[in-house]
Amino acid sequence: MAKGIIDDRAAARYAVDGYVVVPGLLDQEETALLGRAARADRVLDEHAFGRSDGEGGTVRLSLWNHPTETIYGMIAPSVEMPRKPGEWESVDATLVGRTVTVVRDGTTVIDHQEIPGITGGALDANEAEPGPFYIQGDHTGGMKYRNITIAVAKR
Repeated sequence: MAKGIIDDRAAARYAVDGYVVVPGLLDQEETALLGRAARADRVLDEHAFGRSDGEGGTVRLSLWNHPTETIYGMIAPSVEMPRKPGEWESVDATLVGRTVTVVRDGTTVIDHQEIPGITGGALDANEAEPGPFYIQGDHTGGMKYRNITIAVAKR
């Protein structure tokens, strides 16, 4: 039996089609939140293109598979810093509840921004609560980590 919101039949269709439709997955408030996040994300907008919606309007789509520094397309860095191939980078991320600050090589690129909803990599719906986490790489095997320190944040 598939765990979560889809049954075995839907999971089998996903294995064939690469997607699954879950009617009613998001309510109107969640849908509006995702829309606002998408419109506010500079990186997402830069990769978007328009397509006819079949009813005289245009739907903006953003599809790409390149690593970015956004937090699941919800929060983009305020400063662009090109990567230096072959060089280590320093990244300090502070996450307290749903508020995140990211400092890269001494430059604050995300400053006390609230993550507005559940991220695409949510382990469960209680992301603001203490619990497990995982670090995701770039899907190509090129990411390497060293000197990872985890500490309890002081509020």
